[in-house]
Amino acid sequence: MGPSGLSQTCPAIQFAARAALWDCLGLGHAPAPRRDDALVARTLSRWWGLVASAVHYLPKGAGSYHWVVAAGPDRYFVAVDDLASKPWIGGDAESAFVGLARCYQAAWDLQNRSGLDLVVGPVPTAEGGATVRLAERYSLTLFPFIDGAAGEWADPLTPALAGDLVLGLGRLHQVSPADLGLSERPFDITERAELATALGALDRPWTAGPHSEDARLALAAGAGSARAWLSELDALAAQLAGEGTRRVVTHGEPHPGNLIRTDAGLRLVDWDTVALAPPERDVWMLAQACPECVPAYEAASGQRLSPGALQLFELAWTLSDIAAFAAMFRARHPDTGWVRLKLDAFRRLLAGERSAPYAQP
Repeated sequence: MGPSGLSQTCPAIQFAARAALWDCLGLGHAPAPRRDDALVARTLSRWWGLVASAVHYLPKGAGSYHWVVAAGPDRYFVAVDDLASKPWIGGDAESAFVGLARCYQAAWDLQNRSGLDLVVGPVPTAEGGATVRLAERYSLTLFPFIDGAAGEWADPLTPALAGDLVLGLGRLHQVSPADLGLSERPFDITERAELATALGALDRPWTAGPHSEDARLALAAGAGSARAWLSELDALAAQLAGEGTRRVVTHGEPHPGNLIRTDAGLRLVDWDTVALAPPERDVWMLAQACPECVPAYEAASGQRLSPGALQLFELAWTLSDIAAFAAMFRARHPDTGWVRLKLDAFRRLLAGERSAPYAQP
């Protein structure tokens, strides 16, 4: 029986609070306190009927906390999502929880009812739920452990990987969205208000952290470009809206960090970004690293891609990164090598470099 209740709620449990912005940017991902291991084990017992023999925290990912769990002969992957770090799903913890449950329900349906082996959906609770609520700000979802070679951000898009991903995305985009309950993704960036706030605060020093002022100066130097790119994004959005662009089921982030190569084929994880959108939302990052992927996708799917839509989603990703970096440096942050690397990336984006999930040819 698959997830049918969408979501369920645990009794209120104190879960370690962390700054949402730092979570979604990968900062502050120190090993979780040991008591969190016990919380994970109790939750799995309560909602899935699993008796965990081993619970290991995995410091991987952003916006979520992860564990690998052994229960009997099986292994599982646990994701504890910070509901405050998912503004694309909902503006508050409650709406984010409902939206996240809907995303994971859709992933289960795509894997089990539509027969898409590419999709890694959740393991339903004993009562058929897709995810459970740990506390006001956190939810927990159980996934099967996928044994394979996990990718990393900026891995190259090899011909074999490109071929598998083109075929997999082509099949995904042909699934009927009826009954999945997915929302449409707008032609805009979720962080637009935060970027506008940062652009409006360039006339006074930023003092929250050691690199705040450096970031302000970088944004001030690139403010004209950032505003021009926002206008370009709006123009592309208007063009696509006028064309009546079709919407399909899209993952949204098929970058190498969300891919696992297995003996049985390619797997795509992290379906909290699933939404209805033009197919270019998934394909742009392949096209960026592999121009020949565009005709290959068109041949596999029977659908023509829009150059304007490819351009829009590539630009939107870059603007989202700029907005996220600006927000990070306007908030409290440490002076670490990782942060200095992000400051350098912020400067390069403002100078005109585009975000590139896959290594560029």
